Amino acid sequence: MNRTEKLRQLGFHRQASLQLEDELGLEGLPRIGETTPSQQAAIHEHLVRVAPNFLSLHSENGDYIFASDAIEHVLGYRPHELVGRNAYEFFHPDDIKRIAEDHASHTNGDRRRVEYRIRRHDGTWLWVETDSRSYVDERTGQRFIVAVTRDVERRRAQEEQLTWLNRQLKLMHEVALRINGGSDEELLIALRLMREALGMEAGMISRIDESGVTARLTEGIDLPVPMGAVFPKQNSITEHTAGSVMVVAFENAADNPAPHGLISEAWKLQSYIGTRLNVNGRVYGTLAFGSRQPREKPWTNDEKQLVTLAGQWVQRSIELALNKQELEKSTTRLRRLATRDALTGLWNRAEVINRLHAEMERSDRYHTPLCIAMLDLDHFKQINDTIGHAAGDDALRLVAEALHATLRTTDICGRYGGEEFLVIWPNVGLEAADQAAERLRGAIGGLAVESDERHVPLAASLGITEYRRGETLDDLLARADLALYEAKHAGRDRVISR
Repeated sequence: MNRTEKLRQLGFHRQASLQLEDELGLEGLPRIGETTPSQQAAIHEHLVRVAPNFLSLHSENGDYIFASDAIEHVLGYRPHELVGRNAYEFFHPDDIKRIAEDHASHTNGDRRRVEYRIRRHDGTWLWVETDSRSYVDERTGQRFIVAVTRDVERRRAQEEQLTWLNRQLKLMHEVALRINGGSDEELLIALRLMREALGMEAGMISRIDESGVTARLTEGIDLPVPMGAVFPKQNSITEHTAGSVMVVAFENAADNPAPHGLISEAWKLQSYIGTRLNVNGRVYGTLAFGSRQPREKPWTNDEKQLVTLAGQWVQRSIELALNKQELEKSTTRLRRLATRDALTGLWNRAEVINRLHAEMERSDRYHTPLCIAMLDLDHFKQINDTIGHAAGDDALRLVAEALHATLRTTDICGRYGGEEFLVIWPNVGLEAADQAAERLRGAIGGLAVESDERHVPLAASLGITEYRRGETLDDLLARADLALYEAKHAGRDRVISR
């Protein structure tokens, strides 16, 4: 059958004509029956020549009966190279079963659309989409198929890119949800999500400073350098990445001029992508991913932008964590300044009174005993006047150390004012408190301050009392103060209880 006869065969079937018009988006063409056969043949010969997608006619078993000139532009074959050959010779092995099933289900006038890979003349594979219809020849009764095939490689690539970008948006959303407090656990989860999205084996957040590079967090394959290890930064890929404003990436370490250091030598990583981390306006380190195998495809701009975005979130998370730590330190310092005596380190007057008030409430609630003592350093003014205020400060610090060493961890003490201290014994009756007070007096009595070869021993007087349920704080303190006054007037260096 020659070319003219094949074209005539296309023209003699109204369905095939309509399919060509639909494919080319043409309206108002002369309909079959309104033109002569020769006019129909001329029209269709022109259509198949100018169509950007190639048109083909196949026998029932898939042999090419006809192929349009556009096939050379799409696949690189000349039409005569295909006529007589079976289309299945050109289909990708993984797609043949699916195409055969589609072909077998064709019925007369049935329209089908299928995507598959077809082999170009140069041996490469191209994604195409074929829109086909099955017809029965009215003269012979044989079934044949008219097909329009178009190149969808670019469209598929765009769809894959959009799919990839949608996955990354979901990934970034999940990463953003995970990273909200800056904890190591959150950062490790983010590392894993990013590593899996990039198809890499290992992820690392590094810290770089004058001492070298610290592997702060690592995720994925076991690296020779564990978390927390420090390695040299000179001529390392980490130093190179930290010094670059752009994402550093290579598909194969052997072909990359950037310094590798431990990347290729010790860790045996062959592919890499990383970005520097700036924390609070200074270079902190890097966020990087690597694999022990070279990467087949080049890194895309989208992937580099993904790493950049992840780096921005990671560095923000680290900033939040560091700022939170600084805030906690500042809060602790302020709390200490507000509750501790600067000289002795004991609770200050306000805090020790607050704690006494709380213990009184606890004693009322649980009917437990509670005792307190007013402790005063004897002859303290004489120490200041004779050997100086520095020696007086030393004396107060020595008393504080003695109190801390002698009291139980559940006992409470604070500097009440000047050389006076308040001691609180929760869950202790008056007899046990008297014994504890004597131990304190003995501990202080063994102390002395030295200044300019002068040795001044220390001594203390204590007034103790037991809390009486329901009484006021002022009443309790007044009774202890009265006991202390009696101890002073009885000769000092003694314990008096009331």
